[in-house]
Amino acid sequence: MATIFSTARQTSMMYQIANRGLAFGRLSNAPDFLWGARANHSSRQNNYNALSFLYGNNSAQLRSLMKQYSSVKQQFGTETNKTITDLKKSSSALKTADFNVKGATEAETAANIKNVVDKVSDFVGKYNDAAKFFSDNADVSRRVGQLADSFKDERPFTRSLSEVGITSDTATGKLRLDTDALTSALKKSPKTVEAVLGKNGLAGRAEQKANRAAFQKENLFPNFSSLLGQKSIDPSKLTYSNRALAQQANYNHIGTLLNMYF
Repeated sequence: MATIFSTARQTSMMYQIANRGLAFGRLSNAPDFLWGARANHSSRQNNYNALSFLYGNNSAQLRSLMKQYSSVKQQFGTETNKTITDLKKSSSALKTADFNVKGATEAETAANIKNVVDKVSDFVGKYNDAAKFFSDNADVSRRVGQLADSFKDERPFTRSLSEVGITSDTATGKLRLDTDALTSALKKSPKTVEAVLGKNGLAGRAEQKANRAAFQKENLFPNFSSLLGQKSIDPSKLTYSNRALAQQANYNHIGTLLNMYF
C-alpha cells in the first residue's frame, strides 16, 4: 500500500503544481469526472481528446496516465472505506458497551471487566489505524488533511482520558491504553469510565469523525479534471494569442513532468 499512497501523493503534487504554479485553464468541454461509476465511454473519450489537445497525440502515454490515476484512486477509495467502516464499528461497540461491570460473583465481575477492556482495546486499535491512514495521506487533498487534524483534537479531554488509562499523542492523534489503569477505573467508578469513553465521550467523538469522513469520501481524492484548472479557455485565444502560446509551452512542461512520475 505504501507504493499506492506514494503515487497518490505524487499525483496530488502534480495537481498543485499545475493549479498554483502555472495557472492552468480548463477546456470548456472537459467534464467534472474522468473516471468512476458515473463515467461512460463518451466522457472518457472527451477527456482523452482534451488531454490530447494539451499534451499531443501520444495515445500510449495518455492512456497509461489515465489508467494509473484511475487505479490509484480506486485503491485509495477501498482503503478509505475499510478505515471508516472499522472505526464506525468499533465506536458503535464501545458506545453500547455495558460499563456496569459489577457481577454477582468475583468471576462474573472479572468477565465483565475483560469484556469492556477488550472493546476499548479494539477501539483504540481502530482509532489509531484511522489516525495513521489520514495522517499518512494528509497531502493527497485538503479534505484528507483536515480529517487527519481532527484526530489530534483530544487535548481538552487529556485529563479525563488519563484517569481511565488512555493517553493521546497530540502530534499524531494516536491513543495509548493502559489496561491496568482502565481495570482499576472500572472497579472504582464505572459511571465515570462510561462518561469518558461512551456515547457522550471518546466513542461518540470518534463516531462523528467517521461520519464526517464517510460524508466526504467521494471528494477526498482529487478529480483528475482539477489538473486542467478552473478557468475556461477560448480555443481561438488559445491558438492565436501570444499569451496562449506561452501557456501551451507550460502545458508541455507539465506533460513532461507527469511523464517523469508515471
